[in-house]
Amino acid sequence: MDYAEKNREQIDIYKEQYAALLDDYKEAFVATHLYPAVEEYKQEFSSVKAKLEKIKAELFALLKTIQQKIQTVKQLLSQLNTSIVVNRKENENLVIKYQNIQGVKNGSTEMVMDSKTIYQKQYMENWNLVLGICIVLLVMYFVFSDSSRNRNQDRNQNQNRNQNQNRNQNQNQNQD
Repeated sequence: MDYAEKNREQIDIYKEQYAALLDDYKEAFVATHLYPAVEEYKQEFSSVKAKLEKIKAELFALLKTIQQKIQTVKQLLSQLNTSIVVNRKENENLVIKYQNIQGVKNGSTEMVMDSKTIYQKQYMENWNLVLGICIVLLVMYFVFSDSSRNRNQDRNQNQNRNQNQNRNQNQNQNQD
């Protein structure tokens, strides 16, 4: 049973006792004032009054105890609140550090991905360059091999013409 329930039960007991004693007090008060000479009524009145004062004192003591407990709980809550504020600030700092670490981690992951992308682009550019060089070399080969063939053919034709002309001239001179 917790402290609050225990106090509540004790207060309920005092209420019941107080209600019963209050009824007895009313009867004794009336009887004592109607018959002031009767000693028995005076004693009963004094006894009931003492019991009421005892309950009143016990309620007052319970009230003091409850107030002390409230004050203790209040101080504890104040300490806990201060601790919560301090821990909250520390938590905020830790969250910021964690986010920075996550940012660095994410940043390094991003850098690795960027490096892979740059590598892949460079790789493709290198292959394109190699293919381009091969194509240019082939084109140059065909262009220059055709022109050299044409030159050789032109030369051969020129030589053949020259030979034919020389023959023709030689024949013409031989005929003359």
